[in-house]
Amino acid sequence: MLNSAAQVKRPDGTKIHKHGDHYYVYHVTSAEYVKDKRYVVEKRKCVGKLIDKEKDLMCPNDNFEIYYSDQVSAFVISYPAPPMFSDTLKVGSLITIRAILDKLKIREILERIYGKDTTDDIIDIISYIEIGHSSAFQPYPSFMRDHLQLGKQIRSDSYISKLLRENITDENINEFLRQWNKLHVKPDVKIYVSFDGSNFNWEARNSNTYKEFGHVQDNQDKPQVNIHLALKHDDGLPLDYYTYNGSINDMSQCNIMVERLHDFGYKNIGCIFDRGYYFEDVIRWLDKMEYPFIMMAVENRKEIRELIRKNRETLLHTATSWLDGLDVCGITTREYLFDKERFFHIYYDDVQAGKLKRVFMNNIGALSRELEELKDKPIRSNATLSRFKSWFVIDIEEQIIDKTPTGKTKKTPLKEKFLRGYHRKEEKIQEHLDSFGFFCILTAEPLTAAESLQLYRFRDIIEKLFRSIKWGDDFSTPGVHTDEAFDAKMHLLFITSIVYSTLAQYSRKIKAETGNKREFTVPGMIDLLEGIQCTINPGGVYKRRYAITAKQKLILDKAGITDSVIDNEIARFNVVHKDLLKSSD
Repeated sequence: MLNSAAQVKRPDGTKIHKHGDHYYVYHVTSAEYVKDKRYVVEKRKCVGKLIDKEKDLMCPNDNFEIYYSDQVSAFVISYPAPPMFSDTLKVGSLITIRAILDKLKIREILERIYGKDTTDDIIDIISYIEIGHSSAFQPYPSFMRDHLQLGKQIRSDSYISKLLRENITDENINEFLRQWNKLHVKPDVKIYVSFDGSNFNWEARNSNTYKEFGHVQDNQDKPQVNIHLALKHDDGLPLDYYTYNGSINDMSQCNIMVERLHDFGYKNIGCIFDRGYYFEDVIRWLDKMEYPFIMMAVENRKEIRELIRKNRETLLHTATSWLDGLDVCGITTREYLFDKERFFHIYYDDVQAGKLKRVFMNNIGALSRELEELKDKPIRSNATLSRFKSWFVIDIEEQIIDKTPTGKTKKTPLKEKFLRGYHRKEEKIQEHLDSFGFFCILTAEPLTAAESLQLYRFRDIIEKLFRSIKWGDDFSTPGVHTDEAFDAKMHLLFITSIVYSTLAQYSRKIKAETGNKREFTVPGMIDLLEGIQCTINPGGVYKRRYAITAKQKLILDKAGITDSVIDNEIARFNVVHKDLLKSSD
């Protein structure tokens, strides 16, 4: 690019044309004589602006270098310093997230606690976590360079670390939770709340609270930190979370989470749990506190196996057990458990049963082929056959092998084991096959089988939420070095989870309206919204160039966002960041 201060003599053969109050210089790239019209049609390219008509001096542009390269060697070629923000900014996702936080009054709560400027920074960070699918802050400046941020400048990762350390304190976290739950408490209305827990690997060096080894299946050599979540069942909004060290199991923290909600003002709570809470201590505590509950039972418990056996034929062969709209068969029976009569809802899902049977029998077939390969071969270790013994009777023969060379003193003979035969445990395999597709829900209230399943099925949002936090937001390992940093980051992730749950509500509604279940997932909607962009114009301000697509409009409508809202946000950005839109030194 030519130096903007460069001046050059206007080349011979160029043409001058006036536009407004200015004269521009054009290079003729081609000329064609139109015979029937008797004039020449020229194609031209503007090569600069005439600045002194008497001296015939002009200020060249980039095209001048293309057509008159022999005349630019005397000029210094320079490039302006890059601006703070990219020439094109993505705006759709950030504006949608802000609209959600405004609608839920979260911005209002944050501003009361942190003030406006810090709240703007927090909302930008939350937007980055949700859109960028990362809770690592090193890429944050690069991400925000391409997005329509709220903050007055692009923050560095070190600034974010300082904000987490100094502003997001235990007192502020608890105050946020108190004010957030105050919005949802309705003393006279019963609400169902889904509870669940998960764990994260813990690598913080300076930890006094969380660094303990827990009861997990993966990465058992690493300490863990646990988190419990409580979600409002009707809309999936997270209400509360609670973190504790990895050595404490989920069940022992169940009463703490329920009591926390009670302290927030919820007096009429129904609790929904997965099968991980099906323990006598938990159920008796819920009885004592008079909390109604819906809980998935553990199928291999003796009492549940017996209930399934007793009701198997009814579920399989009675048309009246079919639950319309739920695609399963289901019945309700009243039985005593832990000294109290309860309601057991037993179901059979033939589609799920078919899938499980295919997987299981294919596995049995694969095991049979492996055993055939091992037949008549020496077995070097007991562990070699251990995984077969659940489903096969194994015939092992021991042989004494004398490996002493001829003429040598005989050593103690060796015993080797050989697999001579095997056959399947048909009765056990059949018993296992017969259990597929059956499941049971336990309730303390006299709900129907349909009501119980409808309520329980909606709790899958909490599992999706954990997956979003751990893998979607890259928080399976928190990446912090102190307990305080973990608490602060978890606070931001909790608010992000509220945004995710709201987007999931939009997703469910749009899927129901359109039947399009592929594109309108939460990540799919964010990808669509990222396509709404603004571009800087020659006047140095950002403008939206393209219309909103029909798919983008479906999402924006759910958040109450119109074209004018987007344009106003872009205009506000231009005003707030006026100085930063200039080239930086």
